[in-house]
Amino acid sequence: MPALALRAASIRSPFPASVACCSSVSLPASRYVDMLFASAAKVAGPNALGVLLTGMGEDGAKGLLKMVEAGADTIAQDEATCVVFGMPRAAIALGAANSVLPLKGIAKRLTSCRQYA
Repeated sequence: MPALALRAASIRSPFPASVACCSSVSLPASRYVDMLFASAAKVAGPNALGVLLTGMGEDGAKGLLKMVEAGADTIAQDEATCVVFGMPRAAIALGAANSVLPLKGIAKRLTSCRQYA
């Protein structure tokens, strides 16, 4: 059973409707990650938890910041356990990560969240 059900009409996408709802449109991965985090911020606000893991570029950093601005808890993977520290570094630089944790720390944090589900 899904924890969160979304109605398309209740979400304002930062992208044109043709992009937000059409799977045949190709967007850079960063736009999808940012869209996901922005949607979580809008729908779940302070009840959301965002995690940004290893990856190149700045993908997801702006969306993760939207989550922080909405009161959500956010985590970025630390440099020592990243294969590529680009995405987490960008989020940290923007102030979008409430916590910076190694992979095992992220896993521990996520499993501790189950008690609230």
